Amino acid sequence: TLIGNKLGAFTSEKFGFQKVIKVSIALNAIAMLLLSLEKGMPLLSVITLMLWALAVWASGPLLRYNIITIAEKNQGIVISLYNSLVQLGVATGAGIGGIVVAHLPIISLSYVSTLAVLISFVLAVNFFSNKKLGV
Repeated sequence: TLIGNKLGAFTSEKFGFQKVIKVSIALNAIAMLLLSLEKGMPLLSVITLMLWALAVWASGPLLRYNIITIAEKNQGIVISLYNSLVQLGVATGAGIGGIVVAHLPIISLSYVSTLAVLISFVLAVNFFSNKKLGV
């Protein structure tokens, strides 16, 4: 967590918010896909999970910082809403994961996760291309 947060902040200052978010999401998708290919390779799976954790934790502080800079007057409310949406996303993902595991082989979880991350990547790219962010 700490390394991912620091890495996200450092790379954001060096390369910019949008690039870091896009790379973070792309690494997340790659890690999810790699997990499906690493059957019987526990060391490689641990390394992939470390890559995934770095990618996931790198984006959180950047998103919160961007929200704070956009909503200067209502920072507390907006951050609370952001945190609520993150929790809703986690709960939704857990629910979808439970449905996948109940009806499909466990390896399908990796594919469904990759698809979800790819959808978020497309949404982020679309958002960044349609909005002019000051960050």
